[in-house]
Amino acid sequence: MLNFKDIPLANTGNGDQDAWELFSRDFLSLRGYKIVGEPSRGPDGGIDIAVEESRPGIDGETIVRYLVSCKHYAHSGKAVSDLIENNITDRLKRHKCSGFIGFYSTLPSTTLASALRDLEIEHTVYDYKKIEMFLMKMAGGFDLVKRYFPSYSNAYLAQDAAVIQTYNEDDLTEENGIFSISIPGHGTILSGIKQDVINGANELVMHQYSHGPFLSAWKDGVKLFPNYFHIPEAGIDAADKVNNLAPKWEMQEQLHKIKPMQRVFVACMWSFFDTEKGQSILEQLVYHNFAAIGQVTNTERRHILARLIAYALPSVNS
Repeated sequence: MLNFKDIPLANTGNGDQDAWELFSRDFLSLRGYKIVGEPSRGPDGGIDIAVEESRPGIDGETIVRYLVSCKHYAHSGKAVSDLIENNITDRLKRHKCSGFIGFYSTLPSTTLASALRDLEIEHTVYDYKKIEMFLMKMAGGFDLVKRYFPSYSNAYLAQDAAVIQTYNEDDLTEENGIFSISIPGHGTILSGIKQDVINGANELVMHQYSHGPFLSAWKDGVKLFPNYFHIPEAGIDAADKVNNLAPKWEMQEQLHKIKPMQRVFVACMWSFFDTEKGQSILEQLVYHNFAAIGQVTNTERRHILARLIAYALPSVNS
């Protein structure tokens, strides 16, 4: 799904050479690690980032400090070997770390995976598949996708609405005949039917993906009739929330200045902010039936309305 080649090589020297380490830092922070050593340029002594994990226990909190090694070989496709990832024990001692995290855009080699097991240290390897999985499941993960993986996010924004199958049977837990999936930042889906839980979880997590396409459609609608929406000083395209382009309800009395079906379109958009107000205006315009609206408005406006419905959010007032 994600193209890790979207992130530039570390040796490009064009200003983007730190992108993989910066992405690693942002990902680990989102995962819940505390960043205690930031990425930097120059000789690093075998450490790219230092993070800490807090573990609560009976006798208090335990802090585990990890050395993070970031290797970005997606452009060549080669695995990270034990010849590249060497002297791990010495590096841990030098940087006063007790654990190791490998953050790789490919895979560790068999010899490296074996070497890590033999060291008997706290270690985690995030390969490209694990990174992708967590990005799709973590609250806020799609924000990182949009920032670091433009080819995927642009393709997603351009396509028709479709549910991404983020969760499957492997994610289910069962207790007393009730199945559940917990979604970070969203809650828990419960049901006695497995597929209902899986479908519900995938629908719920889609909310984080829907914000971008919905906002894009909203901006297109606002551009058609800017006088009927609040526009920030920086302009329509600069808005990062739908609420920055809220309806100008006071302009309801001015709707007569535009053509009848243009009024209907504006009222339909307004209804995403306040269904009762929007419905009231539509009734005053003698349009009670959504199918009728679709039949009489033009193709451009109909397409915008279709996108707004496809990516409708639980609340646009955010």
